[in-house]
Amino acid sequence: MSAAATAPRTGSARTILLRGNYAEGNFGDDALAIAAQRLLAPHAVQIATDVELAYRDRRLDGLRRRGAHEERFDTIVYGGGTQFFSFKHDPPAALAPLAQRVLRKLTRPLSLIDSYRARRRHWIEFRTPRLGIGIGVGPFPVGSPAEAAAASLLKGMALVWVRDDASMAFCERHGVETALRSADLCFSSAFAEATHKLPSAPERTDGRKQVGVILRDWKAWDDAYFEAAIEAARRLRDQGVEPTFFSLASSDTRFLAALSRSGEPVTAWRCEAGAFETFWHALAQMDLVVTARFHGAVFAVLGETPFLAIGIEPKLELVRDWAPASEAPEVTMPATTDPELIARRVLAALGEIEHRREAARAMLREQRRLAASGEQRLAAYFDGGRARP
Repeated sequence: MSAAATAPRTGSARTILLRGNYAEGNFGDDALAIAAQRLLAPHAVQIATDVELAYRDRRLDGLRRRGAHEERFDTIVYGGGTQFFSFKHDPPAALAPLAQRVLRKLTRPLSLIDSYRARRRHWIEFRTPRLGIGIGVGPFPVGSPAEAAAASLLKGMALVWVRDDASMAFCERHGVETALRSADLCFSSAFAEATHKLPSAPERTDGRKQVGVILRDWKAWDDAYFEAAIEAARRLRDQGVEPTFFSLASSDTRFLAALSRSGEPVTAWRCEAGAFETFWHALAQMDLVVTARFHGAVFAVLGETPFLAIGIEPKLELVRDWAPASEAPEVTMPATTDPELIARRVLAALGEIEHRREAARAMLREQRRLAASGEQRLAAYFDGGRARP
Protein backbone atom coordinates (compact mmCIF):
# COMPACT_ATOMS: atom_id res chain seq x y z
CA MET A 1 0.00 0.00 0.00
CA SER A 2 1.41 3.42 -0.91
CA ALA A 3 1.79 6.22 1.59
CA ALA A 4 -0.74 8.27 -0.38
CA ALA A 5 -3.36 5.61 0.29
CA THR A 6 -2.82 5.68 4.04
CA ALA A 7 -4.53 8.27 6.25
CA PRO A 8 -4.15 8.67 10.00
CA ARG A 9 -6.84 7.69 12.43
CA THR A 10 -9.32 10.49 13.14
CA GLY A 11 -8.37 12.51 16.20
CA SER A 12 -5.26 10.46 16.97
CA ALA A 13 -2.11 12.21 18.15
CA ARG A 14 0.97 10.90 16.40
CA THR A 15 4.72 10.81 16.37
CA ILE A 16 6.15 12.80 13.46
CA LEU A 17 9.60 12.76 11.91
CA LEU A 18 10.28 16.24 10.51
CA ARG A 19 12.86 16.65 7.74
CA GLY A 20 14.52 19.84 6.60
CA ASN A 21 17.81 21.70 6.34
CA TYR A 22 17.69 22.78 9.96
CA ALA A 23 21.31 22.01 10.86
CA GLU A 24 22.91 24.49 8.47
CA GLY A 25 22.49 27.75 10.38
CA ASN A 26 20.62 29.44 7.55
CA PHE A 27 18.11 32.11 8.57
CA GLY A 28 15.50 30.92 6.06
CA ASP A 29 15.73 27.27 7.11
CA ASP A 30 15.67 28.22 10.79
CA ALA A 31 12.48 30.20 10.13
CA LEU A 32 11.02 27.14 8.38
CA ALA A 33 11.78 25.05 11.47
CA ILE A 34 9.69 27.45 13.57
CA ALA A 35 6.86 27.42 11.02
CA ALA A 36 6.84 23.62 10.61
CA GLN A 37 6.89 23.01 14.35
CA ARG A 38 3.90 25.31 14.87
CA LEU A 39 1.97 23.75 12.00
CA LEU A 40 2.54 20.19 13.21
CA ALA A 41 2.33 20.65 16.99
CA PRO A 42 -1.51 20.45 17.19
CA HIS A 43 -1.39 17.03 15.50
CA ALA A 44 1.54 15.39 17.29
CA VAL A 45 2.52 14.03 20.67
CA GLN A 46 6.18 14.05 19.62
CA ILE A 47 8.11 15.67 16.76
CA ALA A 48 11.65 14.52 16.03
CA THR A 49 14.22 15.64 13.49
CA ASP A 50 17.02 13.77 11.75
CA VAL A 51 19.50 16.49 12.64
CA GLU A 52 20.59 18.63 15.57
CA LEU A 53 18.97 22.04 15.16
CA ALA A 54 21.40 24.88 14.51
CA TYR A 55 19.06 27.45 16.05
CA ARG A 56 17.20 27.05 19.32
CA ASP A 57 14.69 29.18 21.14
CA ARG A 58 11.55 28.52 23.16
CA ARG A 59 9.46 28.04 20.00
CA LEU A 60 11.54 25.03 19.05
CA ASP A 61 11.42 23.31 22.43
CA GLY A 62 8.91 20.85 20.94
CA LEU A 63 11.50 19.48 18.50
CA ARG A 64 13.98 16.84 19.61
CA ARG A 65 16.75 14.90 17.90
CA ARG A 66 15.79 11.43 16.70
CA GLY A 67 17.24 8.66 18.83
CA ALA A 68 19.99 6.49 17.36
CA HIS A 69 17.81 3.37 17.50
CA GLU A 70 14.47 5.12 16.93
CA GLU A 71 12.94 3.74 13.76
CA ARG A 72 9.17 3.96 13.70
CA PHE A 73 7.10 7.12 13.33
CA ASP A 74 3.45 7.54 12.40
CA THR A 75 4.22 10.18 9.76
CA ILE A 76 7.25 11.63 7.98
CA VAL A 77 6.97 15.30 7.01
CA TYR A 78 9.33 17.19 4.71
CA GLY A 79 9.03 20.63 6.28
CA GLY A 80 9.58 23.40 3.76
CA GLY A 81 12.39 24.68 1.59
CA THR A 82 14.03 23.30 -1.53
CA GLN A 83 14.69 19.72 -0.47
CA PHE A 84 14.43 18.03 -3.89
CA PHE A 85 16.80 19.33 -6.56
CA SER A 86 19.88 18.46 -8.61
CA PHE A 87 21.86 21.13 -10.45
CA LYS A 88 24.03 18.76 -12.44
CA HIS A 89 24.07 15.19 -13.70
CA ASP A 90 24.83 12.64 -11.03
CA PRO A 91 28.05 10.55 -11.18
CA PRO A 92 27.99 7.04 -12.63
CA ALA A 93 26.56 4.24 -10.52
CA ALA A 94 29.06 2.47 -8.30
CA LEU A 95 27.53 -0.18 -6.08
CA ALA A 96 23.85 0.21 -6.89
CA PRO A 97 21.67 1.46 -9.76
CA LEU A 98 21.79 5.25 -9.79
CA ALA A 99 18.03 5.84 -9.47
CA GLN A 100 17.93 3.54 -6.46
CA ARG A 101 20.84 5.36 -4.79
CA VAL A 102 19.33 8.79 -5.46
CA LEU A 103 15.95 7.72 -4.09
CA ARG A 104 17.57 6.36 -0.96
CA LYS A 105 19.37 9.66 -0.47
CA LEU A 106 16.16 11.62 -0.85
CA THR A 107 14.17 9.46 1.55
CA ARG A 108 16.97 8.91 4.06
CA PRO A 109 19.43 11.81 3.93
CA LEU A 110 21.60 10.79 6.90
CA SER A 111 24.74 8.71 6.36
CA LEU A 112 24.16 5.58 8.42
CA ILE A 113 27.18 3.43 9.30
CA ASP A 114 25.30 0.22 10.06
CA SER A 115 24.17 -1.13 6.67
CA TYR A 116 21.68 -3.55 8.19
CA ARG A 117 20.07 -0.76 10.18
CA ALA A 118 20.08 1.41 7.07
CA ARG A 119 18.20 -1.20 5.03
CA ARG A 120 15.75 -1.82 7.85
CA ARG A 121 15.10 1.90 8.39
CA HIS A 122 14.67 2.44 4.64
CA TRP A 123 12.05 -0.32 4.49
CA ILE A 124 10.16 1.00 7.52
CA GLU A 125 10.16 4.54 6.14
CA PHE A 126 8.98 3.32 2.74
CA ARG A 127 5.82 2.04 4.46
CA THR A 128 5.32 5.20 6.58
CA PRO A 129 2.88 7.88 5.36
CA ARG A 130 4.79 10.90 4.10
CA LEU A 131 3.86 14.53 3.50
CA GLY A 132 5.64 17.50 1.96
CA ILE A 133 4.63 20.96 3.20
CA GLY A 134 5.81 24.28 1.77
CA ILE A 135 8.42 22.60 -0.42
CA GLY A 136 10.19 23.73 -3.56
CA VAL A 137 10.96 21.12 -6.21
CA GLY A 138 13.81 21.35 -8.71
CA PRO A 139 15.52 22.32 -10.82
CA PHE A 140 16.65 18.98 -12.27
CA PRO A 141 18.50 18.10 -15.47
CA VAL A 142 15.71 16.98 -17.80
CA GLY A 143 15.38 13.22 -17.85
CA SER A 144 17.97 12.70 -15.11
CA PRO A 145 17.74 9.85 -12.59
CA ALA A 146 17.42 12.46 -9.84
CA GLU A 147 14.32 13.89 -11.51
CA ALA A 148 12.75 10.43 -11.80
CA ALA A 149 13.60 9.55 -8.20
CA ALA A 150 12.09 12.79 -6.85
CA ALA A 151 8.94 12.27 -8.90
CA SER A 152 8.61 8.72 -7.54
CA LEU A 153 9.01 9.93 -3.96
CA LEU A 154 6.48 12.74 -4.38
CA LYS A 155 3.90 10.44 -6.00
CA GLY A 156 3.98 8.35 -2.83
CA MET A 157 3.15 11.28 -0.57
CA ALA A 158 -0.26 11.83 0.94
CA LEU A 159 0.05 15.61 0.52
CA VAL A 160 2.51 17.62 -1.57
CA TRP A 161 2.10 21.29 -0.61
CA VAL A 162 4.36 23.19 -3.00
CA ARG A 163 5.25 26.85 -2.71
CA ASP A 164 5.57 27.99 -6.33
CA ASP A 165 4.29 27.50 -9.88
CA ALA A 166 7.42 25.74 -11.14
CA SER A 167 7.13 23.09 -8.42
CA MET A 168 3.45 22.65 -9.22
CA ALA A 169 4.26 22.26 -12.92
CA PHE A 170 6.79 19.54 -12.02
CA CYS A 171 4.12 17.70 -10.05
CA GLU A 172 1.61 17.99 -12.88
CA ARG A 173 4.12 16.69 -15.45
CA HIS A 174 4.89 13.68 -13.30
CA GLY A 175 1.36 12.82 -12.21
CA VAL A 176 1.64 13.79 -8.52
CA GLU A 177 -2.08 13.70 -7.79
CA THR A 178 -1.90 14.98 -4.21
CA ALA A 179 -0.08 18.21 -5.15
CA LEU A 180 -1.43 21.57 -3.98
CA ARG A 181 -0.14 24.98 -5.09
CA SER A 182 0.17 26.93 -1.87
CA ALA A 183 2.97 29.16 -0.50
CA ASP A 184 6.10 29.19 1.64
CA LEU A 185 5.53 28.09 5.24
CA CYS A 186 6.59 31.51 6.51
CA PHE A 187 3.42 33.00 5.01
CA SER A 188 1.25 30.71 7.13
CA SER A 189 -0.92 31.95 9.97
CA ALA A 190 0.88 29.46 12.24
CA PHE A 191 4.17 31.27 11.62
CA ALA A 192 2.55 34.69 12.11
CA GLU A 193 1.14 33.56 15.45
CA ALA A 194 4.55 32.22 16.53
CA THR A 195 6.49 35.41 15.80
CA HIS A 196 6.32 38.95 17.13
CA LYS A 197 4.76 41.70 15.06
CA LEU A 198 7.47 44.06 13.87
CA PRO A 199 7.30 47.78 14.63
CA SER A 200 7.02 50.17 11.72
CA ALA A 201 10.26 51.60 10.37
CA PRO A 202 10.93 55.01 11.92
CA GLU A 203 10.77 58.21 9.91
CA ARG A 204 14.30 59.34 9.13
CA THR A 205 15.13 62.99 9.66
CA ASP A 206 18.06 62.97 7.20
CA GLY A 207 15.92 61.70 4.33
CA ARG A 208 18.41 58.97 3.38
CA LYS A 209 16.82 55.79 2.09
CA GLN A 210 18.02 52.51 3.59
CA VAL A 211 18.73 49.57 1.27
CA GLY A 212 19.46 46.05 2.51
CA VAL A 213 21.68 43.94 0.24
CA ILE A 214 21.59 40.15 0.73
CA LEU A 215 24.16 38.22 -1.27
CA ARG A 216 25.41 34.65 -0.94
CA ASP A 217 28.09 32.26 -2.07
CA TRP A 218 26.88 30.80 -5.36
CA LYS A 219 28.40 28.17 -7.61
CA ALA A 220 28.47 30.43 -10.70
CA TRP A 221 29.77 33.53 -8.90
CA ASP A 222 33.32 34.68 -8.41
CA ASP A 223 34.53 37.62 -6.35
CA ALA A 224 33.69 40.02 -9.18
CA TYR A 225 29.98 39.79 -8.25
CA PHE A 226 30.65 40.77 -4.65
CA GLU A 227 33.07 43.52 -5.66
CA ALA A 228 30.46 44.97 -8.03
CA ALA A 229 27.87 45.09 -5.26
CA ILE A 230 30.36 46.73 -2.89
CA GLU A 231 31.25 49.35 -5.49
CA ALA A 232 27.55 49.94 -6.19
CA ALA A 233 27.07 50.54 -2.45
CA ARG A 234 29.75 53.23 -2.54
CA ARG A 235 28.08 54.93 -5.51
CA LEU A 236 24.70 54.81 -3.81
CA ARG A 237 26.11 56.52 -0.73
CA ASP A 238 27.26 59.33 -2.99
CA GLN A 239 23.61 59.61 -4.10
CA GLY A 240 22.28 59.92 -0.55
CA VAL A 241 21.31 56.25 -0.12
CA GLU A 242 22.58 54.14 2.78
CA PRO A 243 23.17 50.45 1.87
CA THR A 244 23.55 47.75 4.54
CA PHE A 245 24.83 44.28 3.71
CA PHE A 246 23.13 41.25 5.26
CA SER A 247 24.31 37.64 5.42
CA LEU A 248 21.67 34.96 6.03
CA ALA A 249 24.16 32.10 6.56
CA SER A 250 27.59 31.77 8.12
CA SER A 251 28.48 29.35 5.31
CA ASP A 252 28.71 32.31 2.87
CA THR A 253 32.45 32.46 3.48
CA ARG A 254 33.44 34.09 0.16
CA PHE A 255 30.77 36.79 0.50
CA LEU A 256 31.77 37.53 4.10
CA ALA A 257 35.47 37.57 3.18
CA ALA A 258 34.82 40.08 0.38
CA LEU A 259 33.00 42.36 2.81
CA SER A 260 35.81 42.03 5.33
CA ARG A 261 38.47 42.98 2.74
CA SER A 262 36.48 46.04 1.72
CA GLY A 263 35.78 47.19 5.26
CA GLU A 264 32.02 47.04 4.64
CA PRO A 265 30.04 46.23 7.79
CA VAL A 266 27.54 43.38 7.66
CA THR A 267 24.52 42.37 9.68
CA ALA A 268 24.96 38.59 9.88
CA TRP A 269 22.59 35.91 11.09
CA ARG A 270 23.97 34.06 14.06
CA CYS A 271 22.26 31.09 15.69
CA GLU A 272 22.04 32.65 19.12
CA ALA A 273 19.08 32.14 21.44
CA GLY A 274 16.42 34.79 20.96
CA ALA A 275 18.12 36.32 17.91
CA PHE A 276 15.35 35.70 15.40
CA GLU A 277 13.23 38.83 15.79
CA THR A 278 16.29 41.01 16.33
CA PHE A 279 17.71 40.01 12.95
CA TRP A 280 14.35 40.24 11.19
CA HIS A 281 13.75 43.66 12.76
CA ALA A 282 17.05 44.95 11.32
CA LEU A 283 15.98 43.79 7.85
CA ALA A 284 12.51 45.32 8.28
CA GLN A 285 14.05 48.77 8.82
CA MET A 286 15.09 48.88 5.17
CA ASP A 287 13.16 50.86 2.56
CA LEU A 288 14.21 48.35 -0.12
CA VAL A 289 15.78 44.88 -0.02
CA VAL A 290 18.00 43.55 -2.83
CA THR A 291 18.35 39.81 -2.37
CA ALA A 292 20.06 36.79 -3.89
CA ARG A 293 18.31 34.53 -1.37
CA PHE A 294 14.71 33.37 -1.65
CA HIS A 295 13.92 33.99 2.01
CA GLY A 296 15.29 37.48 1.71
CA ALA A 297 12.31 38.14 -0.57
CA VAL A 298 9.96 36.24 1.75
CA PHE A 299 10.92 38.30 4.80
CA ALA A 300 10.87 41.55 2.86
CA VAL A 301 7.27 40.84 1.90
CA LEU A 302 6.38 39.77 5.45
CA GLY A 303 7.58 43.23 6.53
CA GLU A 304 5.70 44.85 3.58
CA THR A 305 9.06 46.04 2.26
CA PRO A 306 9.71 46.37 -1.50
CA PHE A 307 12.44 44.11 -2.88
CA LEU A 308 14.50 43.32 -5.95
CA ALA A 309 15.38 39.64 -6.39
CA ILE A 310 18.64 38.81 -8.17
CA GLY A 311 17.72 36.03 -10.60
CA ILE A 312 20.47 33.52 -9.95
CA GLU A 313 18.11 30.52 -10.02
CA PRO A 314 14.49 29.71 -10.95
CA LYS A 315 12.95 30.24 -7.51
CA LEU A 316 14.25 33.81 -7.45
CA GLU A 317 12.90 34.46 -10.94
CA LEU A 318 9.46 33.18 -9.90
CA VAL A 319 8.92 35.79 -7.20
CA ARG A 320 7.88 38.23 -9.93
CA ASP A 321 4.56 36.37 -10.03
CA TRP A 322 3.79 36.83 -6.33
CA ALA A 323 1.64 39.92 -6.86
CA PRO A 324 -1.75 39.21 -8.45
CA ALA A 325 -2.10 42.73 -9.86
CA SER A 326 -1.10 43.14 -13.51
CA GLU A 327 0.36 46.58 -12.77
CA ALA A 328 2.85 45.23 -10.21
CA PRO A 329 6.40 46.52 -10.77
CA GLU A 330 9.23 44.32 -11.99
CA VAL A 331 10.89 42.78 -8.93
CA THR A 332 13.65 40.70 -10.52
CA MET A 333 17.00 41.85 -11.81
CA PRO A 334 19.90 39.98 -13.42
CA ALA A 335 23.07 39.00 -11.63
CA THR A 336 25.72 41.37 -12.92
CA THR A 337 29.29 42.52 -12.35
CA ASP A 338 28.39 46.05 -13.51
CA PRO A 339 28.14 48.30 -10.42
CA GLU A 340 26.57 51.12 -12.41
CA LEU A 341 23.70 48.85 -13.50
CA ILE A 342 23.10 47.75 -9.91
CA ALA A 343 23.06 51.33 -8.66
CA ARG A 344 20.68 52.42 -11.44
CA ARG A 345 18.23 49.63 -10.69
CA VAL A 346 18.23 50.45 -6.98
CA LEU A 347 17.73 54.18 -7.59
CA ALA A 348 14.91 53.49 -10.05
CA ALA A 349 13.15 51.26 -7.50
CA LEU A 350 13.55 53.89 -4.78
CA GLY A 351 12.07 56.46 -7.15
CA GLU A 352 8.77 54.55 -7.15
CA ILE A 353 8.96 53.26 -3.61
CA GLU A 354 5.34 53.96 -2.64
CA HIS A 355 4.02 52.05 -5.64
CA ARG A 356 6.36 49.19 -4.79
CA ARG A 357 5.26 49.25 -1.16
CA GLU A 358 1.65 48.81 -2.26
CA ALA A 359 2.76 45.91 -4.45
CA ALA A 360 4.52 44.31 -1.46
CA ARG A 361 1.28 44.53 0.51
CA ALA A 362 -0.60 42.90 -2.37
CA MET A 363 2.01 40.13 -2.50
CA LEU A 364 1.61 39.52 1.22
CA ARG A 365 -2.18 39.26 0.96
CA GLU A 366 -1.92 36.82 -1.96
CA GLN A 367 0.74 34.63 -0.34
CA ARG A 368 -1.21 34.49 2.93
CA ARG A 369 -4.30 33.43 0.97
CA LEU A 370 -2.36 30.65 -0.74
CA ALA A 371 -0.73 29.55 2.51
CA ALA A 372 -4.15 29.23 4.14
CA SER A 373 -5.13 26.62 1.57
CA GLY A 374 -2.10 24.54 2.53
CA GLU A 375 -2.87 24.86 6.24
CA GLN A 376 -6.44 23.75 5.64
CA ARG A 377 -5.40 20.68 3.63
CA LEU A 378 -2.82 19.73 6.25
CA ALA A 379 -5.38 19.98 9.04
CA ALA A 380 -7.90 17.98 7.00
CA TYR A 381 -5.36 15.22 6.48
CA PHE A 382 -4.48 14.95 10.16
CA ASP A 383 -8.12 15.15 11.16
CA GLY A 384 -8.58 11.82 9.41
CA GLY A 385 -9.44 12.58 5.83
CA ARG A 386 -7.25 11.46 2.98
CA ALA A 387 -5.53 14.40 1.27
CA ARG A 388 -7.21 15.11 -2.05
CA PRO A 389 -6.21 17.07 -5.12
